[in-house]
Parts: sequence; structure tokens; C-alpha cells
Amino acid sequence: MKHTDRYIAPATSRVDYEFDDGRAYSITSSCTPQDEFQTRVFTVISFRRGWLGPLVRLFFHPLSRLIIQQDVRMLALQQENIRHQGKADFKALDQDVLYRPIMAWRKALRQGGTFPEAGDQWQVELKL
Repeated sequence: MKHTDRYIAPATSRVDYEFDDGRAYSITSSCTPQDEFQTRVFTVISFRRGWLGPLVRLFFHPLSRLIIQQDVRMLALQQENIRHQGKADFKALDQDVLYRPIMAWRKALRQGGTFPEAGDQWQVELKL
């Protein structure tokens, strides 16, 4: 499986999953801040499954909602911790390829600096 993460400034991410047999799916999310502690996220999930598409959708739709609910719970716990600590102290892992470009864009927006070049790529190999 090939997994590709993309950050599309200023507030969109796209994750693509491609399998050797031509099947694929993509998750695109756009974020709109509501206030200092809340962000509205709009997500579209699309997939290419051939003639099985309608059947896969019956399974994939509830599964994707479960995954998104897990993400929402983790973000709520993270926000609770930030409020408890009084600040966010994030650490980047090599596997989190979107963290650095997102932080570079946020810094440029905040300080009026130069925006990062489009098209930077990193490849990380993960073994399960």
C-alpha cells in the first residue's frame, strides 16, 4: 500500500491510500477555526473500488465515522491537556510529515515571513 499525506495551505490536508490492485481511497479535510479552542473540520472521503463500490460503501461509511470519532476524542484529550498545562508543547516525529510544513506556514502567517516552497516531499518507510 502507498500512503501519501499532503498539506494544502492554509488549512487543508489530503491523505491518499493506493493498493497494488488499483483500489484507492482519499480523505480530504479542510479546517475552519471557530475560536481559540475550536475548529470546524469538513471531511470528504472518496474511494475507487470498481464494481464493488456500492457494497464497500456500506462497510466503509460507518468505519470512517468510527475513525473520525476516535480522532475527535484524541483531540479533545489533547485540548484538555493543553488547558491543564497552560500551553501546547508539541514534539514532531519523523512519521508526522505534515507537522513541520504546517508549523512553517503558521509561523510565516504570524510573523509575516516567507512561506515554505510548495512541493517539498519527504519519504518515510514504516514497517508493521
